[in-house]
Amino acid sequence: MTTKPYKNKNKPSDKVSEPIASYANPEKTSIIETYWGLLKNLSTDIKLKLIARLSNSILEDKAKEEYKDLPDKFYGAWEDDKSAEELINEIRNSRVLGTR
Repeated sequence: MTTKPYKNKNKPSDKVSEPIASYANPEKTSIIETYWGLLKNLSTDIKLKLIARLSNSILEDKAKEEYKDLPDKFYGAWEDDKSAEELINEIRNSRVLGTR
């Protein structure tokens, strides 16, 4: 089976990886090149699935980071002059059982 030459104006290019080298340190660039050597010959479908997984991984990491400190934002937010015992008694006394 022979493959046809790429006729699309938007053909893939090695230039895409050039910006990576400009901001990554040499060790990371080496890792990127190693992975690229393994991944470049995969089918388009598999590459797209990998992109989706990597993207989801990044989004999950960002979400975890955003919500990591969320409980701290509410610490001390409750302002009241009542003691803990008074609040507990108020909650217990306001309970209505068997009305539904």
